[in-house]
Amino acid sequence: AEYRAVYEAESDNAPALEALERLYKQTKKYAELLGIYERKRELAEEPEGKRQVLYGIAGLYERELRDRDRAIATYCEVLEEESMDATALEALDRLYREAEAWEPYVDVLRRRIELDLGDAVLVDLKYRLGSTLEKHLGDAAGALENYKEILFLDPENDLARASLEALLDNEGLRAEAAGILQDIYETREDWSRLVQALE
Repeated sequence: AEYRAVYEAESDNAPALEALERLYKQTKKYAELLGIYERKRELAEEPEGKRQVLYGIAGLYERELRDRDRAIATYCEVLEEESMDATALEALDRLYREAEAWEPYVDVLRRRIELDLGDAVLVDLKYRLGSTLEKHLGDAAGALENYKEILFLDPENDLARASLEALLDNEGLRAEAAGILQDIYETREDWSRLVQALE
């Protein structure tokens, strides 16, 4: 109550805002906490400071208020300022997948692929991108390109290999898929599958 009185008298009082933020989190008064975040966003002068506040708002919507749409909208607001923000893209990756919003999900995966996240993360992103293109957006050719790039990075990747094998049933992509698999089978000395690929 005392901090609230200070805030009402002086709405840009930083210590009062920080204290209220902490206390509202502890007491789970999320509507009041949202109001504090909104005021902090208004007061933020630097882009980084504004982004940190937006992360807080989005996290509140996602985890406590269970409002996925508003969480998505808030992370998209971050991307309006910084289109390659890694934190926002990672969160949208999760939220769009949960919502089964496949087109924006694919856009987010493609942006994340452009970031330097390491080979293991890159392989996971490319596999999920290929799988989504194939199963939800009807783009088998786009899926094949991603599976091929995965096998270039990790020739032992069984998920990408199995996905390419499934594309052998696609008449338009059969020859290209078999050509990629031929190299994989020769390396692994998997002769029976090599014969199938050559046929």
